[in-house]
Amino acid sequence: MRKIICAAAVLSAAVVVLVCPTTASAASGGTERPYTAEGVMTGFVNPATLDWRVTGRTVGTHYGMGPTTVVGSFIQGTAVFTVTAANGDTIRGEFVTQADPVGNECPEGWDPFSDLDRFTGGTGRFANASGTLNIWGCALIDFTTAAFTISFNASGTISY
Repeated sequence: MRKIICAAAVLSAAVVVLVCPTTASAASGGTERPYTAEGVMTGFVNPATLDWRVTGRTVGTHYGMGPTTVVGSFIQGTAVFTVTAANGDTIRGEFVTQADPVGNECPEGWDPFSDLDRFTGGTGRFANASGTLNIWGCALIDFTTAAFTISFNASGTISY
């Protein structure tokens, strides 16, 4: 199953160039700002469909500490995310995953990953959010229990 997951992610990496912009542009009336985030999230992988979901508290510029949910598919190599700020405003986005990136060091048993995220809007002050993030981190899947854990760091820009 690990080879299937990695193969699907690597194949989808080529789509990053076609789907995700590489530069951020200011949202209508917005200002482009630096953006960083980090966190650890846990969840599960559905062994029948290879769909996955992780949740957890993350810390980032512009939203502080808030719950984050990411839902994706190893078959498609894509995912969507929602970050909720302390005041309830949300940031939404999407990405295509690339497994086994070069130069990403992980603990024994964990697999490196990276992706290019694109903000697609949100609510409140993030209603017209746009921009991109480079994400890198490590993932651990327990194939016995289907438990899924990721640790990540992110940097990029957001406009709102």
